[in-house]
Amino acid sequence: FSKDKIPSDLDAIIIGSGIGGMTSGAILSKAGKRVLVLEQHDQAGGCCHSFIDKGYEWDVGIHYIGEMGSPQTLNKTLLDQIADGQIEWAPLEDDFDVIQIGYDEKSRRYPVATGLEPWRSLLKKQFPDEGAAVDTYFDLLKSTSKSSTIHGALKLMPMWLVKIVLASGVLKLFTNLFKPEYTKCLLDVVTGLTSNKDLQTVFMYCWGDYGCPPSKSNFTMQAL
Repeated sequence: FSKDKIPSDLDAIIIGSGIGGMTSGAILSKAGKRVLVLEQHDQAGGCCHSFIDKGYEWDVGIHYIGEMGSPQTLNKTLLDQIADGQIEWAPLEDDFDVIQIGYDEKSRRYPVATGLEPWRSLLKKQFPDEGAAVDTYFDLLKSTSKSSTIHGALKLMPMWLVKIVLASGVLKLFTNLFKPEYTKCLLDVVTGLTSNKDLQTVFMYCWGDYGCPPSKSNFTMQAL
């Protein structure tokens, strides 16, 4: 690398070619800006890049992303605009994850089905006495996910407007932002639904995806 190679008429220099860097660079470029993205690795992409070793292809970070299939979702539409539709997505397997509790012959395995309704049905077969808890859990997932759009909109509003909206109490009529699933941690919400330890584990198994343990993460992270 040499600074002499850097053009003098740039509008922006982005350090790092990870998800944020590449997205920012693409958006700025689409806005007519001249952008330089710098990366110390020999491949761009950060946690999104892959490499070949001994004939096998490996990914270094992201292993699955939701809402990229059919029908067209808002997230996929936004990504298609940024990437000019160049990114192709492979569908997940029917049982894309398997939760294993215990070891050896005493271990218990619970596959996770693709899609909320198929997974709900599968859980009722795996835990036939916990139908009510399963239904409540999935109802909370859906209602919380819908409210997340409004939550995101509040982040984009000026603070003075957000304060007015919050003070009016109107959000209590149309969202669940003030209900337990928003005000309690994931662990408290799930343990309030069922005393079955295996089902609790299955409900919370993917907390590693967002990197915060159930005792410290909000239920909304699980719903997203």
